[in-house]
Amino acid sequence: MRLSVKISIIICGLFLLMVALLHLVTTGIILGSFEQLEEKNARINIERVLNTLKEDLSGLESTGGDWAGWNETRDFINGLNKKYIENNLNVTTLENLYMDFILYFDSSGETVHTFAIQLDNEGHEIPISEELVQSIRDHKSFFIHMDAKDARTGIFLLSEDTALITAWPISNNEMEGPISGTLAMGRYLREDEIKSLEERTQLNVEFHREDNDHDQDDFTTAKAELTKSNVIAINRELPESISSYTYLRDIWGKDSLILKVTTSRDVYKQGLKTTNYFRWVQFLVGMILLAALLLTLQYAVLKPVLRLKEHVLSVGKSGDLSARISLKSRDEIGALAVEFNRMLEQLSDARNRLMEQSYYSGIGEMASGILHNFRNILTPMVGQIGKIRNKLKEASIETIGQAVDELNSGKTEEGREKSLRKYLSLAVPRISNINQDIDKTLNVLSGQAAHMEEVLSQQDKFAYYQKALEPLKISMIIDDAVKLMPHNLINAADIHREEGLARLPHVSAERVVLLQVLTNILNNATESILRKGQQKGNIWISGTSETEGEVQKVHIVIRDDGEGIDKEEQKKIFNRRYSTKTPISSGIGLHWCSNVLSAMKADIFVESEGLGYGCSIHIRIPADHNRSFTNAMNRRP
Repeated sequence: MRLSVKISIIICGLFLLMVALLHLVTTGIILGSFEQLEEKNARINIERVLNTLKEDLSGLESTGGDWAGWNETRDFINGLNKKYIENNLNVTTLENLYMDFILYFDSSGETVHTFAIQLDNEGHEIPISEELVQSIRDHKSFFIHMDAKDARTGIFLLSEDTALITAWPISNNEMEGPISGTLAMGRYLREDEIKSLEERTQLNVEFHREDNDHDQDDFTTAKAELTKSNVIAINRELPESISSYTYLRDIWGKDSLILKVTTSRDVYKQGLKTTNYFRWVQFLVGMILLAALLLTLQYAVLKPVLRLKEHVLSVGKSGDLSARISLKSRDEIGALAVEFNRMLEQLSDARNRLMEQSYYSGIGEMASGILHNFRNILTPMVGQIGKIRNKLKEASIETIGQAVDELNSGKTEEGREKSLRKYLSLAVPRISNINQDIDKTLNVLSGQAAHMEEVLSQQDKFAYYQKALEPLKISMIIDDAVKLMPHNLINAADIHREEGLARLPHVSAERVVLLQVLTNILNNATESILRKGQQKGNIWISGTSETEGEVQKVHIVIRDDGEGIDKEEQKKIFNRRYSTKTPISSGIGLHWCSNVLSAMKADIFVESEGLGYGCSIHIRIPADHNRSFTNAMNRRP
């Protein structure tokens, strides 16, 4: 099969595969993302309604507590406040409290007084529901209180009605002392209350009793989903709307109501419209690109490649290195033809190039030989310096010895004797001092020469080695970094090291690089404290071991109480040549720190609540579980 046919089949196959994949991506991912977003919004909406109901119940409970924990209410229930009803229980009061009823019971559960503002369609007052009063009296737990703050608040179901109710023990203003009875107040969950809830949440809200035997189909489905331990059930079967359902528990903690929140499917519609448009655009663009690609390959690639192939086969068969191919194209294929022609010309020079390459490969060995010769030169230098020192010592001893012998001979004239004694008194200390100075100097020179020899020996030894990461104990590196801080900075802050640092695993890093990074961060933290104007600040260093994927890392946090970093500045702090310091410091900078840590497969990031709240620098370094130093430097052959 020809190359052109193969390429055409492969490209068409890839195009069809791309269309199929894009369809799957569009349907499964993009449209699926819109569905997930729609479901997320539905869950958020029902949570919003639940939160609003909670706020209503919380406000109801607060109002009930205010009325029950009131001396006037206590006196009224005990028969000591005759004007309580006249002064407090009127329509205006309940309307202001947003209540439909208020009930008073004595400590035995007997009804003392009831008041309600229910009106019929013609505006006439309707007596309070006897079922409500009797239902409360039947539930003795309403009248059993642990203390004066033991209230019950929630949804209360009647046979044909539902109410939001709160029941409080009646006590004094301080909610202390004996309990005189129970106060219950609330409002019905009727059309006006539901309408108010819809206006506040801007959502369509419905309530359905769990014990209703005439369920609609969607509520029946929702019940089945909610009984599977799903907190929220979602129904997207209708094309125009999406509904979310959840149980509401009554005042006794029983799932008694189903809350339904319905919203339009604008998100899904937009997603469907977008994906359909995207599919057509994909198809049209793909067809155009496919045609253009096939034509381009045929005339710009396949034809020149076929010509080049035929020429190579011809040269291979004939062995004629003088044959050349001429292609006018200036693209990669044309460059390949030119390079092929040049390759033929350069075959005769192949041996010379190989020899030159061999020469460069021996440079390393030659450098080692030079170091060896250098060491051989330094060795006799040390010996010569020792000889000079010995000669100087011998010369000074011989001169002094002659003077002493002459004096001991007894034949020295008086003047000569005085001169010799004076000479000895002056020469001996002077020569001794000179000898000591020369000796010290020679010792220094000898030590330096020996040090040079050691350095060159190490250079020779490690000439063909390369450095690598090593296991390091992070607590020791931190201690060394603190010691390297300038005196004026280390005195500006108290550095608190967490005890757990010593128990962290070893990290895999380059010692010098990690030491410079930690020192730079500590210096930055101290400078931030100084810029804030504190006399003395604090730096806390802590660490933990954590797992990221399958890689265990040591997480180091360096936190200070300095000036902090603005939220916008945090995005640029690791940029090249960026600094928050004025004037700009000459330190190595966080940009460098970030780069070298990345080279060691570590990372760094910053956290700060803003200016005035300090800053935390986080460094995560791969852990080394072997904890034993393995020389990772491999000798070249």
